[in-house]
Amino acid sequence: MKDITPILKSLGLLESEIKTYLTALKNGPSTVIELTKSTRLSRQAIYVAIENLTERGLMTSLMRGKKRFFAAEHPDKLLSYAERKQHEMSEHISDLKRSLPELELRIGGEKPVVKMYEGKEGIRATLDQIKIDRPKQVYEIAD
Repeated sequence: MKDITPILKSLGLLESEIKTYLTALKNGPSTVIELTKSTRLSRQAIYVAIENLTERGLMTSLMRGKKRFFAAEHPDKLLSYAERKQHEMSEHISDLKRSLPELELRIGGEKPVVKMYEGKEGIRATLDQIKIDRPKQVYEIAD
């Protein structure tokens, strides 16, 4: 069987979440202690992984007597989650495309400057400005 871990990582799942999900999928409904033993993760890491997986709709919990069991959702839910992520990403891309002109205006650094002056006062102002700015290159001063 192909290793599914890289695919799950590409969906944004953490290593602890992947181990927890795959172990719960393999073992069926399990307690946190059973998941801790099977995955060799700390209880705290298991609780965080379960919470994150539950928020993503990939894990559920159920009570049997006084014990809480956690179960991985059917793998079809992984596909649904991936499709949701893809839809969200396409929305982010379209938002970014709309924001590009505004972002381009924020580009820092040296920007080209074009100034137009007229008459004798314009020539004096241009020469004074060149003395002040001391640019490396002046491309054109024309009549």
